[in-house]
Amino acid sequence: MRVALINPPSKKGLIRSGRWVRKTRAAQQWYPIWLGYATALLEREGHKCLLLDASVEGLSVDDAVHRTSLFKPDYIAIYWSYDTYQQDLQFAELCASLGEVVLVGPWSFCIPNLLEISRNVHFMTFGEFEHTLLEVVEGDKTWANIKGLTWRFDNHTVIRNEPRPLCSSEELDRIPFVSDVYKRFLDFKKYRQTSLRFPFTNLQTSRGCPHRCVYCVQTRAMQGGSSYRARSIKNVVEELWWIKHNLPQIKQVFFQDETITQKRAIELSQAILDEKLDICWAGLARGELDYEVLRLMDLSGCRTLQVGFETPIQKYLDVIHKDITVGQYERFCKDIKRTRIWINAAFMVFPWMNKADIDYTVDWAKRMHIQRLSFITALSYPNTPYAELVSGCKGLSWSESVELEKYGHRKYYLQNPRMWKQILSNPHKWRDVVVEAGGLLKSLVET
Repeated sequence: MRVALINPPSKKGLIRSGRWVRKTRAAQQWYPIWLGYATALLEREGHKCLLLDASVEGLSVDDAVHRTSLFKPDYIAIYWSYDTYQQDLQFAELCASLGEVVLVGPWSFCIPNLLEISRNVHFMTFGEFEHTLLEVVEGDKTWANIKGLTWRFDNHTVIRNEPRPLCSSEELDRIPFVSDVYKRFLDFKKYRQTSLRFPFTNLQTSRGCPHRCVYCVQTRAMQGGSSYRARSIKNVVEELWWIKHNLPQIKQVFFQDETITQKRAIELSQAILDEKLDICWAGLARGELDYEVLRLMDLSGCRTLQVGFETPIQKYLDVIHKDITVGQYERFCKDIKRTRIWINAAFMVFPWMNKADIDYTVDWAKRMHIQRLSFITALSYPNTPYAELVSGCKGLSWSESVELEKYGHRKYYLQNPRMWKQILSNPHKWRDVVVEAGGLLKSLVET
């Protein structure tokens, strides 16, 4: 079968492939990693694929439909989002004349009845979707027997099948390298992340998360809870060697696991050192790794950690079930300062916050010597515990939250001489800083 996998067109700068859907700051974009893994699995089973990131390529709807039509697909998998579902569904309706459309991604968790408002789209996945999509494409089973599938019966009744078991560690090892998919379908120059060396690439070494933060959509929607599974270290190392030999332009590898646990950090770092890989890498982590682990990560080439602190105010951490203390954060920041690793810190704006909370957060980040910082409004997606938490909360409006985001960025970036001194003392980072600064300044002045 011929399968087109598409990140649909969107307004310029929208990040649809991240944890949340937001307009980019500082010209950032993530790779369509879930579509990448689905492409790898389909190709493994002999299907002909097209991976099209229409959003990042800046294609219009007409151009994206035309590109898809030239491929002559039998099936079209569209990675839609809750925030853009109306536009995405309109695009899917147009594509339905070219092939059978399957809506994929985590957002069916938020709108499980989406097919009821579509006339020509008959399939939608829920949970991890690679194997569900594969079974739909191969057509060996009746629709009712495909786990993880929502489908339209007799053009009227929408049926939701039983959930699909999570992809096992063994099966994760069997999925071909997503790095090879990127090489053949995507332009590395179109993807950039603040604090990562350019160009970078990303991959998963594990799936799932052992924690219970109330706002997380990815863990609940794509992975059905907190079940943690990991690729074998041997398999991950093989992909890193493949990148070294086949993607010499890549300056940094980002491990896009939900979080790099302490055990996983040790395994990855030690394997990289044992293999003498000489790579620069980064990942997502909680602010609780201890000094010995951070030191090992530093020695193995870890340059950046993206850390979701969310807030340095303990009562707020408790409310969102972060299961961590500010004291742990401060110890982590003190320890990481003894290494060469940079922190890219993420903080949230909650509806019960005010300007004084942002002032406190910025002052705390400065004291912790954090090199990069971002504020983002916590979004209350349907069917998450966070949506229940803020239901009826008479707090900040959306526009007020965005203004607090901008206020926090201005206060941190425009009133932080220590940070600028550090940046200006590293000339090799100036090019990245210029790009980041342009995007950041634009976001600060936009209404």
